[in-house]
Amino acid sequence: MARVLVVSGGGPYADAWHDFAATSSRLAAVIGDLGHRVTVDGDVEAALARPQADLLVVNVGDPDPALPAERTAAAVDGVAGHLAGGGAVRWLLREP
Repeated sequence: MARVLVVSGGGPYADAWHDFAATSSRLAAVIGDLGHRVTVDGDVEAALARPQADLLVVNVGDPDPALPAERTAAAVDGVAGHLAGGGAVRWLLREP
């Protein structure tokens, strides 16, 4: 059984076209039905900064381009560390 973290678009990672809460909930249900432990987190930057999972499922919109790099640096480092430690990532890309 894997620990799966579904990171759900919220704040500057939400958009007007997608219901990230609904799709993340559905993803969690499908993954949970496969026997995995699933957590959904809408605090994108915090969740990615310290991922506590074997698999990250990233279901977010394009971030606001005005976000300063220092705001997202911990998330970038967290994902890099997750991958370096053998973790996996599945990005769900959405187009408006």
